[in-house]
Amino acid sequence: MIIIVDGSYFMHRLLHKNEVKSANDIKTFVDVMLSSTRKMIKQFQPSGIVFVKDSKPSWRHVFDYHKNLPSNIKGIVNERGYKGTRKYKSEYHWESVKLSYNKFLNIVQDKFSVDVIGIHQAEGDDIMAYISTVLSSMNLFTMLYTADADANQGLNFNTVRYSPQTQKLYVSDTLKNDVEFIKGDFFDNNGTSTSYYLSYLMNKMWYGENIIKSVEIVSAWEYMLSKIIRGDSGDNVHPIFFRVTKTETGKIINRKVPPKKISLFVEQLKESRSNINNDILYDDTVIEMVSNLICEIEGEKTHFNEYVKGFKNNRKMVLINNKELPQNLFMSLTEIDLRYPQERFRYSKDKLECYWDYIDEEFTPIEDTCDIEIKEDDDAFDLLDDFMNS
Repeated sequence: MIIIVDGSYFMHRLLHKNEVKSANDIKTFVDVMLSSTRKMIKQFQPSGIVFVKDSKPSWRHVFDYHKNLPSNIKGIVNERGYKGTRKYKSEYHWESVKLSYNKFLNIVQDKFSVDVIGIHQAEGDDIMAYISTVLSSMNLFTMLYTADADANQGLNFNTVRYSPQTQKLYVSDTLKNDVEFIKGDFFDNNGTSTSYYLSYLMNKMWYGENIIKSVEIVSAWEYMLSKIIRGDSGDNVHPIFFRVTKTETGKIINRKVPPKKISLFVEQLKESRSNINNDILYDDTVIEMVSNLICEIEGEKTHFNEYVKGFKNNRKMVLINNKELPQNLFMSLTEIDLRYPQERFRYSKDKLECYWDYIDEEFTPIEDTCDIEIKEDDDAFDLLDDFMNS
């Protein structure tokens, strides 16, 4: 199993628990990230790891989304740009956070042979989706390590997602029967490679390791259809239909397409079609059906073409696949050498374990294997510096 780690999520999750307020906190925060890497490896015992990192600005920032807004919502929504409404805590010293993150990535890459991949104008999600798709086609099992639900788009028969935040394992609905089978028969050593690794992960839930608390079956196309229609406030991607109304008391109400309406629409699609997948989001007939649905809610068809435009606009912003990527970025992704992924993503387990033994609370002497002098009064980061130079 190969773990693909969303580097930005990995760092921010730990940042919320370990505030970096000055340059004096850099050493501690780097060690926290290294310790979290240790925990992840001990929990899942992967054969390979790769960290993916964001490029800023990404192609979605560059894409002129807010200058192409449909007329029915232009002027009544925030137009600060992609992710332009995000607020960053002022108490953090962000320059030190950035330095900590880069130092951490340099350490795991240069000293422990953990692969780190970043591509100009690509978000980590784009890289995760591309790598997992290629590895899945090679029948290699991958786990996406992130709390970002957008990564569910990449789930398939060889790819699952784990969220440390919820301690949930998210599995594609194409594996629903496998999940039910494993629940009944536990660890199936004689199954396919997929059922083997899925069994391995799911059994961590039952045998008291407290790593995975539950398994959730996900339909990627249903989730993304709703997101295209209703938008993504976190990324400042607006809904297709957006009406601001004021009540008699002066209260402002923002109207979107109700989730229940979308659920009914999804059920209609399921009844009329079989084997639905993400390709349905590119079906012009479905897009027109969505536009008609919104026209029914609004009570008139004046903005039908605007809803079609809004659907395609939002699809570009929220979907993570090759169809939406700029051609030059897609070509950059294809240049990632994945001919021998098990070799490329294999990390130096011996070096990692050697370092971790070195900074354990007991400070067990291991000079024979690492050739390092043990100093009990050193903190973990100073020990790391000694270890790197040994």
